[in-house]
Amino acid sequence: MTDVQICNYALLQIGDTEGISSMTENTKASKVCARVYEIERETLLSEFPWNFVIKQALLVKVTDETSQEFNFVYEYPGDCLRVLKIFTGSETDGMVNDYKIIYTKDANDNIKRIVCNLDDAYIEYIMDMQDENADSAIFSKLLAYRIAAEIAVPLTGDARIAQSARQGYAETLAKAKYLTALERQQPINKGNRYMTARR
Repeated sequence: MTDVQICNYALLQIGDTEGISSMTENTKASKVCARVYEIERETLLSEFPWNFVIKQALLVKVTDETSQEFNFVYEYPGDCLRVLKIFTGSETDGMVNDYKIIYTKDANDNIKRIVCNLDDAYIEYIMDMQDENADSAIFSKLLAYRIAAEIAVPLTGDARIAQSARQGYAETLAKAKYLTALERQQPINKGNRYMTARR
């Protein structure tokens, strides 16, 4: 679903049947939706390891930077919202809990780095999925309820409508987590399990 479709579903939950035609149109509904949509989307993606946003990748080593605590410095993936684990490609070594996310300063901005003692380290993380077609239908519905809870009071002035949206969110969240658990599968080909991929 697109951002407009999700926001229109959210508006429907608070009694607005007209909806919006774009996120940039000059209406109060559009302006309020535009303010909350992206932050609510990223927060919802980060809060739970949804199957469609889990990614595994080989980390890119930074050779011109050092760490006092750890042996290796790696780039923080640009599309990473939250790190789930750092691990090696060896079945015997497995997952490593001893790592840190640090910030280094360049000429313009702070840069995120991952430091650990693994050479050729891999990462599993929640990525910032921008492909609207990749979202599951229940995730889109869940996001709509979340947005509805945020925009209800600004657009209607009625806290009871916001509470109703939060109830819808809670019920849908339970279903979404259950369906996510059902469809989650362990990799079959262990030789390829650490390749960069969406599951």
